[in-house]
Amino acid sequence: MNCYFNQFRIPFTFFDRWYSHQNNPGMEAVPVSPDEAAGMVRNHIGEIKKRGMLYPCGRTQMDMRTFRSRFDPPYIRHEKPPEDPKKQEEYRALESYLDSFIPIIADNPREEKNPDASIRCSWGLLHTHSDLCRILAKALIARTAGDRPGPEALFNDLAAFARLKEEELAEVFNVYLFIDTMRRTLLGSELSYV
Repeated sequence: MNCYFNQFRIPFTFFDRWYSHQNNPGMEAVPVSPDEAAGMVRNHIGEIKKRGMLYPCGRTQMDMRTFRSRFDPPYIRHEKPPEDPKKQEEYRALESYLDSFIPIIADNPREEKNPDASIRCSWGLLHTHSDLCRILAKALIARTAGDRPGPEALFNDLAAFARLKEEELAEVFNVYLFIDTMRRTLLGSELSYV
């Protein structure tokens, strides 16, 4: 198990989709309650702590909770002024943090390192997630600088990448809703779908 599964504040939707085996009629669905999902996360974190695998990691010493909070949902939702030099520095720091994870992410999907295919798959998803975060951070950097066309172009990159990886990502979240949410949050609801 790795940090990919533990980054959800409310993990129920992820676990429900995973154990209901959506898009996999060959496996029997296993019902999961919200309390069971929260218990799984507690157990995962406990096991990861035992193995000394909780991040902070790499050169930046930023843990995943800090990483999530740096994206600043109120800022993304346009509840704060768009031009913000401090935010720009924070979003630039996210890029270097993602860079610090690349060797770890690249090393773990190898079969000799992780013979369990599901663990290798989760590391692959983490790699895709880091790519999405990198594009999102670039879009937010452009927005903090007051560059209106920049976020739109980068949103198009984000949407194109999510569509390209849709088969892989569909196991974890609804790609259409992700793209629609990112369109509304990055560009504002007044712009038409691009």
